[in-house]
Amino acid sequence: DSRFLVQNETDGFARFEAMEQYTSTVSQGIIQGKWVPEEYLALYGSLLEKVEDSLYQSILIKIPTLNTLAGMYTDPIDFEVLSGARKTLLEVILSQYEEKIIKLYHELISLLPEDEWITAYEIGVRSYINSLLEILSYSKNSEDMIRIAESQYQNSKTMTLQLSALILLDQYNEEERHPFLQKFINTYQ
Repeated sequence: DSRFLVQNETDGFARFEAMEQYTSTVSQGIIQGKWVPEEYLALYGSLLEKVEDSLYQSILIKIPTLNTLAGMYTDPIDFEVLSGARKTLLEVILSQYEEKIIKLYHELISLLPEDEWITAYEIGVRSYINSLLEILSYSKNSEDMIRIAESQYQNSKTMTLQLSALILLDQYNEEERHPFLQKFINTYQ
């Protein structure tokens, strides 16, 4: 079963596929009115760790996109329902692991060197940071998330970290553009 493979498979790609399949199954269950299984939440929580291969871990913890989830269905697809199931799954994950995700996020941010070298290690850490920030974008604690994103934007020297922070800020700032967006445009024009 997918859960067993995620926990025990040594081949990274097979492990990733198993996690994606397990997440798809859980999403289908949400659509059918079932709750997120505790086994899934426990497995997901066990993945939220600082590891040597941050790039791989950043991919492993991502909740599949709507396109990926839709590709796993054989029935006609209602994207609104599928999007709702994905959002519900992310909110349930956050209800159990938001503090752990924030702690891991800050731990990873602290690992980045001042000059933010472009080595495979730093690229992996930045990817993991961005994956965590994407999950946090579903948090109901908008003030805390805005502070995290603003701090990431202001303290980052790389476009990828700044852009992921802007995406989160844009989600919470529906009425007008965040001032950092114009600053970003001016910097990278």
